Amino acid sequence: MQNMLDVEHLNEGQKQQVLGKLNDMQMQDSLNTYNGLVERCFNECITHFRAKDLEKAETGCIERCVTKFMAFSQRIGTRFQEKNMQQATPPSQ
Repeated sequence: MQNMLDVEHLNEGQKQQVLGKLNDMQMQDSLNTYNGLVERCFNECITHFRAKDLEKAETGCIERCVTKFMAFSQRIGTRFQEKNMQQATPPSQ
């Protein structure tokens, strides 16, 4: 299978530019994921603002929400890797 990103034919400057853009995209994706997690868990767990500190129930809810999200993200990453490996392996005849 051919690489999706073949940078071997590029000169050093072009390679650095492509890798910099990829790095920027990964950073943006990480920020979007983090912001989505914060928004989701906040909306789900914080229902009122009676005190400046989180209540015990809110803290527990946020911990469960983050744990579930992280487990979900890890599972998706694992499945994505499995799918990529299947696609990289040529079918046997």
